[in-house]
Amino acid sequence: MLSKIFGSKDIAESKSMFEKVYQENKCEIDVIIVIDSTGKGVYSYVPNNSKAKVDESLISMFISAINNFSQEIFDKNSNPSINVMHGELGIQVESKENYCIAIIGRNPNEELRKTILEALDYVNTFFGDFDASYENEAFDKNLHLFMKQKFSKFIGS
Repeated sequence: MLSKIFGSKDIAESKSMFEKVYQENKCEIDVIIVIDSTGKGVYSYVPNNSKAKVDESLISMFISAINNFSQEIFDKNSNPSINVMHGELGIQVESKENYCIAIIGRNPNEELRKTILEALDYVNTFFGDFDASYENEAFDKNLHLFMKQKFSKFIGS
C-alpha cells in the first residue's frame, strides 16, 4: 500500500531526502556583530562550527558605512534594513536607535529578521545609555548569554 503512495522508495529514504533539502535551505549563523551608533563593533560572536573567517572590525566599518549612506540618502531618522546576498551566504543588518545588529550566515529568512529586531529591542532597552567604549566584563557576559540564547535555533551544533 505504501509503495503505491510513495512509489518504490521506502519511508526511510523519503525522510532522508527531506532532511537533505531541509539542511540545504536551513538558516545558519556564522557571525553576529553588534555595532553602536559611533560605528564601533561592541560585540561579536562566531559559533564554534562557523565556516567564516572574518575580521570583525572590517565588517563593523563596512556595515556602518552602508548604514550611514542609507540614512544620508533616504532619511536621517530611518532604521535601514539591509540584506546583501552572495549565493547562499548573506548579510542581514537591522538598525534601531543606538545599535545595529549584523548577521552573516547561510539562507537568511524572515524568521531570522524578526529575531534580530527582537534582539535590537533588548539591546537598546538594556544597553541604550551604556558607554561601550570602556571594557566592561558584565556587559560582554550579559550580551553574550542573551545573544547565544536568542539565536540558538540558527546556530548549528
